[in-house]
Amino acid sequence: MSETAQIPEDAKQNDPAPEIGKTPRTSLIIIGSALLLDPSKYALDMNWDITAVPTTRIYNFTISEISGAPDVINGKFPTPLRRVNEGDRVLVSVTNQLANATTLHWHGLYQNGTNWKDGTSGVTQNQVDIVVSIALPTVLTADTIADSTQAFFSVTQNSRYRLRLINTGAFGKFQFSVGNHSLLVIEADPAVVLPVAVHRLPIHVAQRYSVILTTNQTSGNYWMRAQLNDHCFSGTNPALDTNIRALISYTNSTSEPTASVDWSNALDLVCKDLSLSSLVLTTVEAAPSADSLYVITVSFQIGAYALDKIYVNSTTWTPATTPTLNQAVAGLK
Repeated sequence: MSETAQIPEDAKQNDPAPEIGKTPRTSLIIIGSALLLDPSKYALDMNWDITAVPTTRIYNFTISEISGAPDVINGKFPTPLRRVNEGDRVLVSVTNQLANATTLHWHGLYQNGTNWKDGTSGVTQNQVDIVVSIALPTVLTADTIADSTQAFFSVTQNSRYRLRLINTGAFGKFQFSVGNHSLLVIEADPAVVLPVAVHRLPIHVAQRYSVILTTNQTSGNYWMRAQLNDHCFSGTNPALDTNIRALISYTNSTSEPTASVDWSNALDLVCKDLSLSSLVLTTVEAAPSADSLYVITVSFQIGAYALDKIYVNSTTWTPATTPTLNQAVAGLK
């Protein structure tokens, strides 16, 4: 079953013929490729009314593959011409029949404030999956949870809480802390370790930790902080809030803390993990014997504390073993 980006119910109406209006506007041509197999199919109709009253135009696109492996829309490459006028409302329903998730975006349209459906796949818009929730259920994010600008946790004094932490970011390292409270690290990724106390816990992308928070301070409210280490960035975004906070309350109060202070020791200036020497496994399992041993070194090649490129064994790319043109010819056979 293919996943389809649905059109709102209130927009499901016939595409009416353009009506004569009074104000000339720009006409927009939508095509799927600059490669014109049949130029006559893209000749503009001189009788098209560019002064028509703005209307809603509905299109259904099914994206799939054909021999030679180009992506086609509605079985054709390039796609048939779609023409609309400036001011029209264009609704496109996309059914993805490709082997991978995909996105659809527009060139030449100024997406001011609406870039959640335009731009880079996985960055400014979600992909249309090939199958609806093939392995995992829908993941709730800040975009789908109302009033999620600041999390709130109510705790009981003189209790212990296990916090399971994971960095789901793409590039940045966080330093996690709770004002006035030390944290006891008991798990690093899937490994249980002997407890080690920290003020701040560095968490790189995809890393997981479990910590014990003991609520042994004066009753009140405290800040939970996740601070981005911007020393690791090659450039900074002045609009980016690098200090994300949540509220922990002993009294079930949502007022801002008055006594919560950050730790006085300085934030990390280097992009390093928690020292491995401080993490001791509670149970050590011997590694199985190996037929071959390979050493793979993954690093950021940090210069002046700036992350510019990711390296694997001192290279940032995989050399092509087969020329691109040969691959294209092989795909057509």
